[in-house]
Amino acid sequence: MSRRITLKNIKHAAFASQETDCYEASVYFDDKKVGTVSNDGHGGCDYEYPTDKAAWKKMEDYISTLPKEEQYGLDQSLELICGDLVNEWLTAKDLKRALSKKVLFQKIGKEGLFQTKPARNKETLQNWIKQIGERSDTQVVLNRIPFDSALNIYVENAS
Repeated sequence: MSRRITLKNIKHAAFASQETDCYEASVYFDDKKVGTVSNDGHGGCDYEYPTDKAAWKKMEDYISTLPKEEQYGLDQSLELICGDLVNEWLTAKDLKRALSKKVLFQKIGKEGLFQTKPARNKETLQNWIKQIGERSDTQVVLNRIPFDSALNIYVENAS
C-alpha cells in the first residue's frame, strides 16, 4: 500500500524519550517534502513546521477525510500519524538489527517467533540460516524472505 504521508530523515533519541518518543523527521506528502515534525520526548505535543504551506494545507485536508483512529476513536491528526510512522520505523530498525545477527524463524504447529543466539560472524549466520531452513519443523525463516514480509510476521508476533 502506498502511503501519502511519509517520514524521512528520522532522528530518534532513545535516551531522551521519556513519556513520548524524542524525534525529528522530514514530513512528505505525495512524495514532496512539506515540512518537519519533532517531539522533545517529555510527553508534550509534536512541533510542526510547514515549509510548503500550500502542500501542508492539502495534507491537512487529506487527514480530515481519514476515518477515526481505531483504538480510541480519535479523529486522525498528523501527530497520530507521525507517532505510528515513528513506531513502525523503530520496529523495522529492530528487525534489521536482529536479522543481521540472529536467525528468526517460525516452527510448524507452534506459535510465535524463535531465534538463535547472536552469530559470531556472517559466515556462521549464513550456515545457521541454511541449517534451520532445511529442518522439517521450520515453517519460515525470516532472514530468507523479503523484508516487508518478514516485518509483517515480526509485527504479528510482537503483539
